[in-house]
Amino acid sequence: MSTFRAGEFDRSRIRGFFRPFCPARAIHAITDVDLHGLLIREKKLILLDVDNTIVHWRQNEFDPDVVAWIEEAKTLGFHVAIISNTRKVERLQALADKLGLVTMSGRFKPSRNMFLRALHKFNLEPKDAVMIGDQLFTDVLGANRTGIEAIWVKQSSSKDFIGTKISRMGERFLRSWLYRALVEAETPIYTVEADALAPTPSSSVLKQIVRFAVVGGSSFIIDTGILFFLMFVAKSGGHLWSESLGRWLMGEFPRQFSHASHLSDPAIWIFKPISAGVAILNSFVWNRRWTFEIRGKESRAQQLKRFYIISIGGYVINTVLVNALNAIVPGHPVRGLMIAQVIAAVVAAVWNFAGQRYYAFRPEGNA
Repeated sequence: MSTFRAGEFDRSRIRGFFRPFCPARAIHAITDVDLHGLLIREKKLILLDVDNTIVHWRQNEFDPDVVAWIEEAKTLGFHVAIISNTRKVERLQALADKLGLVTMSGRFKPSRNMFLRALHKFNLEPKDAVMIGDQLFTDVLGANRTGIEAIWVKQSSSKDFIGTKISRMGERFLRSWLYRALVEAETPIYTVEADALAPTPSSSVLKQIVRFAVVGGSSFIIDTGILFFLMFVAKSGGHLWSESLGRWLMGEFPRQFSHASHLSDPAIWIFKPISAGVAILNSFVWNRRWTFEIRGKESRAQQLKRFYIISIGGYVINTVLVNALNAIVPGHPVRGLMIAQVIAAVVAAVWNFAGQRYYAFRPEGNA
């Protein structure tokens, strides 16, 4: 896991899929933002996330330094507004009232809706605003989609909403790519041109993401369908295959499977590679021919080799998460397995798309 690093990003060095997630700067705390520097650059509107940006998750008291920073921003003439995805509307309003700030409502980030509402309210353009938040997939992506400068702040506490914890897994993957364009600095540097902050549309990448999602959906159905058939449908002699296999595995390897909460649980380690193997083959055929539009037999063997390296990594991620989360709903093996499958599939999908686009099916000239 990469450690959070502060500095300014040279966004011109980030290309394709990763660019919309790249902020202009990364900072350790909101108070690290130089308000006078923003004034020099003619910024007029500061948009703020709430949880783990200006206040710890689910907390209702602000650090004095944060309050002082916001008060200074208002004194200097900045418009300041809160943009948050929280569903706790009453808490959000109470926090905003304490600071004397307005809040925006609308479709959740990374939708542009709340960003555009804020710009409309203060009659400003995207170039006049900055967004400060702790999440790449909501705050930074939403700001970049709107053409607003995004400042990424380190989350102020380790506590998070469960859905956010899952998205943080994807963030940790993105960091290794984004930090390649980071120019670390101890003092604020503001040299980012407005044009460099605007999102770079990439219809080919978006098309590939959509097609990858369709292929991934079909592979997920294949994987889940085969796994559920082997686990809960297939029988021999009136007994489920999974229970018979699980009983044998627990008898032969009692120490390894002593943690199993159901008789069928150990069978996942045997049946999952089968279902995943068929799904991986389906992904290779359709992602090669349809998603990345590669024709001909040239380099197919090399692509298949690289594809399996990425897929094995994705399979390991998927399998570990499925087995780790399989008992997430006590007493409900079917429901628990389904939830585990969905979570594992989302995390593995991020890994697989990036790996296939930039490694498995990369043009040979970029090897």
